[in-house]
Amino acid sequence: MKQSEKTEITIEKLLMSAENEFADKGLYGARIDAIAENAGINKRMIYQHFGSKEGLYSAVLERVYVRGAQIESSVFEKNMSSFDAIKCLVKEYFHFLKSDNNFVRIIMWENLNNAQYLKKTGAGETKTPFIKYIKKILNDGKEKGEFKKEISEKQVMLSLIGGAFSYFSNIHTLSVVLDFDMEQNENIEKRIKWVADSIIKQISL
Repeated sequence: MKQSEKTEITIEKLLMSAENEFADKGLYGARIDAIAENAGINKRMIYQHFGSKEGLYSAVLERVYVRGAQIESSVFEKNMSSFDAIKCLVKEYFHFLKSDNNFVRIIMWENLNNAQYLKKTGAGETKTPFIKYIKKILNDGKEKGEFKKEISEKQVMLSLIGGAFSYFSNIHTLSVVLDFDMEQNENIEKRIKWVADSIIKQISL
């Protein structure tokens, strides 16, 4: 095996271990020793490849944001009506969050950090294609006389992401408070329909 391949494997193991550690404990609670031990790699490799715990965290943050962007970009390639595109985006985003608990938890931790590392890394720029796609959907709908002219893509994006993310960021507490199993697939699908229908109602003429 080439040295470059060994290095790639080492970096991937460290990122996987770090992602789990940061998702569980956040930046300040995470321990370098635990990350290295779970990766099966000497902790000196962390400093060699990432410089510091903060550097490793920034790399993980970029990693999870790219993962989210990849899910969203897969929807962009589908040819569908404006209404169906909105429904598809809502569904895909819900399903992504359901399958990627680390993404949800790391974004929650980063919010507690006032997004200071998101600002430094520029990982949020992965959302740019998503914003452009939402704008395209809305413009298409406006041109066809289906959507209101004054609708803002940012407001639609806030409704879409907020409706999905808040479901999973509060899934455990709300399940207790509402005495309602929010992890059941049937209940998730009902919520997907509710959020999609609500957005469409807001933007439709």
